[in-house]
Amino acid sequence: MIEIPIYQGSDVFNSLISEFKPYFKSYRGFNQFKKIANAMIVSNSRSIAHLNGINIDHTNQSNLNRFIRSNYDENGMFKKLCEIVNRIEEDTILAIDDTIIEKVEKI
Repeated sequence: MIEIPIYQGSDVFNSLISEFKPYFKSYRGFNQFKKIANAMIVSNSRSIAHLNGINIDHTNQSNLNRFIRSNYDENGMFKKLCEIVNRIEEDTILAIDDTIIEKVEKI
């Protein structure tokens, strides 16, 4: 299936994603997060190269790889996501299954 390149997200997406802006130290990092999240909505592929490629204003892939390892508040973002889910879906339970995540013990 050929995917149509993404120019920008929908108004609903943009309003929800903007709530994550405070968890990034730079506008550039937030903008890259927004592009990847938007691409994940429309694509079945999860490779950074593919997600970057379907954005009309795609960036150098090494920039996105750097973003993945950049400084952002992961715990804050998770809490905000839970807050958004609870706000939008009041009668819903958010269940997170981490059984496929490799467990590493701290020594």
